[in-house]
Amino acid sequence: MKRILGIALAGLAGLFFLFGSGGPFPRGALAADGQRGRGEPRPATGGSAVIARLPGLDIAREQVLAPLIEAHGLPVLINVVQLELAKQNAQRAGVTVTDADVAAERKVTLSQAFNDDVAQKLRQQIDDAVAKNDQATAQKLRQELERDQELMLDQLLAQQKVSRPEFELVLRTNAHLRKLAERELKDKPITDDVLRKRFETEYGASVRVKHIQGSSAAELQKAKARVTAGEPFEKVAKQVSRNARTGPLGGELPRFSLATPNIPDNFKEVAFALKEGEVSDVVACEDAYHLIKLEQKFAPRAVKFESVKDSLLQRVREQLVQGAITHLREQLAEQTRNHLKIDDPVLREQFARRLDDRDKQIQEMEKIEAQQLRERMERQAAPPAPLGSPPQPGVPQQPPAQLPGQPGQVPVDPSKVLPVPQPAQPADGNPSAK
Repeated sequence: MKRILGIALAGLAGLFFLFGSGGPFPRGALAADGQRGRGEPRPATGGSAVIARLPGLDIAREQVLAPLIEAHGLPVLINVVQLELAKQNAQRAGVTVTDADVAAERKVTLSQAFNDDVAQKLRQQIDDAVAKNDQATAQKLRQELERDQELMLDQLLAQQKVSRPEFELVLRTNAHLRKLAERELKDKPITDDVLRKRFETEYGASVRVKHIQGSSAAELQKAKARVTAGEPFEKVAKQVSRNARTGPLGGELPRFSLATPNIPDNFKEVAFALKEGEVSDVVACEDAYHLIKLEQKFAPRAVKFESVKDSLLQRVREQLVQGAITHLREQLAEQTRNHLKIDDPVLREQFARRLDDRDKQIQEMEKIEAQQLRERMERQAAPPAPLGSPPQPGVPQQPPAQLPGQPGQVPVDPSKVLPVPQPAQPADGNPSAK
């Protein structure tokens, strides 16, 4: 809380810089313009409305709008465009979005974004109070949780340099996409088999790891040499990892179990075979290579399936809705890229540069994927080592592709299981809230 308040208080210091110690105007300033009556405004040039005044000076709306548009106009424009597209799509589908829907989306977004140990403890206390029919305590705890979330949101937006109005645009867009996604999924049942797999994922033995992702085994051998020499794993991950989402976090992934989907089986097997604090050799997972450091192991939780079945159903349904929202958001981004015509010359130039940058990023990723494909084909074509021979330096670990009795998983980048809230996508396909 102190750090959040410190950020807010730091902004007030700028007022003293603007106004100085003697107040907002120097003495005699009000009499500086002898040509005009006291306090009489001078008309703004070009017919633009006056939005602020100084003695002898009027500040026109256009004077403020022009630099604002140049500095912040494109991300705001993209969010406005995507909100209007979402509204249009909802109207065509016969879907109505109310203020209550937007409020509910806000609650879901904040609960998913800020789900640390403190928040989980508060939610448990709320559940306990409700179970005891202590509604007064439950309401007090809910208000405390909401205040904490709003403070953390202020901090996050300040760090990402995102304004509240931009966040509200994203929130309203997501509320429309949620209603569309729920409409698509309403007739799709969730079976007990799906729920039991989720139960194994959430309540079975699990691990927390950090990883460094690279495009070649040699690249990660150098990274491991740095870690072995004493450099912190997190520091090396931030500097070396090619995973744009987990690299800045020091390589940290959320907890997962052997039943967690969307993580390659050999990645999970190596993670569970490590000792706490141990770093693996290079692990080849289809299109990428990884170093894995085991941070912590967690024993299975003694919970019965039937006692948590309803809550599992809610979480699985929310996961499906989030997947559908992501798909709908990608459609909005594609519509924006292909059909948006901008008349303002400054915004038009920024938009064109954004699209060019996106094309370059795609080309670079295609080169990396082609290189990874060549390396994978070379590994597959190489003759197997004789049984009992020691591992060769630089050769990545490749445990069995799946555990006995487990169905195979489609190998996916482990970062894709990160529970990151998804704001509206701008023209370049990246989240606009940065």
